[in-house]
Amino acid sequence: MAEAPDQTRREIEETRQRIARAAEELEERIERTTNWRKLVADYPIESVAVVAAAGFVVSALILPGIIAAVRRPTRERPGGGLLSWIRPIVVPIVTARIIDYMRKR
Repeated sequence: MAEAPDQTRREIEETRQRIARAAEELEERIERTTNWRKLVADYPIESVAVVAAAGFVVSALILPGIIAAVRRPTRERPGGGLLSWIRPIVVPIVTARIIDYMRKR
């Protein structure tokens, strides 16, 4: 009769330890899954591709309206629009950053 309570306590303790280990494993899996910085560090090319694809989708939805609004000719600016002077500034900077990144790989 004395062994039954001790055995029950041991079983309870073993079960408690199994639950604690399972909770720790679950917490680690959740941390690995939701840690976007580690994902980007592990898969930099894929991350850039995903961000670029998202950018293309967003720009395809939004940019036509913006371009139409910006390119409207006025008396002060008969044509060309805002993009005509932004493009020569932005394109070389972005191109240089991409080339630097590719050389470091």
